[in-house]
Amino acid sequence: MPYNIEIRDGKKKTYYFRDELKNMGFKFKRTSEYCSCWYAHTDDKDQVEVARTFCKKHKFKFFMYEDKYERSSNYRKIYFENNKPMFRDYYICAYCGMPLKERYVTVDHIIPVKKAKRSRFYQKVMKSLNINDVNDPKNLVSACYSCNARKSSKGRWWVIKGFIGKNKKYWIVNILFWFISINWVIYFLYGSMMELVP
Repeated sequence: MPYNIEIRDGKKKTYYFRDELKNMGFKFKRTSEYCSCWYAHTDDKDQVEVARTFCKKHKFKFFMYEDKYERSSNYRKIYFENNKPMFRDYYICAYCGMPLKERYVTVDHIIPVKKAKRSRFYQKVMKSLNINDVNDPKNLVSACYSCNARKSSKGRWWVIKGFIGKNKKYWIVNILFWFISINWVIYFLYGSMMELVP
């Protein structure tokens, strides 16, 4: 089975070992603006063990994961192919409930790619929810830019909120609850003010 291997520097710097890493078959990969790693795709067990030993020796972080935990380049397309707007032409941010036109939707992985790659707990959660791939439509949700940025690769409450927020019934109940609550408060305040009028 082919695996993806990432070597990260932690507090130390891999820069001084770049020739050694290239000889082991690793390529430098920038994963985001602030994050980078040395990456290899292999099914060679010897290469995996050499990399693991190298990381222990130099105290680098070693991560190994299957292809199904890697972010695809077309996950946004996958989301829109499998999800229609919730209300007329509007999608709903699963985290805050903001209505969004398609062009303003940022597609988010509910179980973050980073957690899926590195955490056995989240891999078990995915398995229990019958999510076979991190880019599975069940793991994708619409989000506003602000919520997506705040969530980033966080788990816990954000994951629960994401799965609940995918459900249209949840937002209908939520809107009804707030509508009834606000009307009740107005009625109560109006009644109290009328009692004060002589």
